[in-house]
Amino acid sequence: VPNYRTTIQASQEAVLRDDLFQMRSLIDQYTLDKQEAPQSLQDLVTAGYLSEVPKDPFTHSNTTWQTESDDTLMSPDQTLSGIDNVHSGANGTGLDGTPYSSY
Repeated sequence: VPNYRTTIQASQEAVLRDDLFQMRSLIDQYTLDKQEAPQSLQDLVTAGYLSEVPKDPFTHSNTTWQTESDDTLMSPDQTLSGIDNVHSGANGTGLDGTPYSSY
């Protein structure tokens, strides 16, 4: 049973890392394409970059993502700052000791 739980947790962590990588890439792509950063993750859906905001594998919700905004612009043509990073809203620590909120 302990091995099973570890395997499940490792697979959830892999999904979390992949989802975060994809969302971060799409945030950058959206920002460069539109010359403005998205103001919410829903903007990625509305613009067709995502079909839906994925569910966090630990919170089982697509509303618990924690976004970061920065006034730094990615290009000289960018007109509006907004979301530039996303993290899990889950409490807890990964198998490597890293909090999910800092993945």
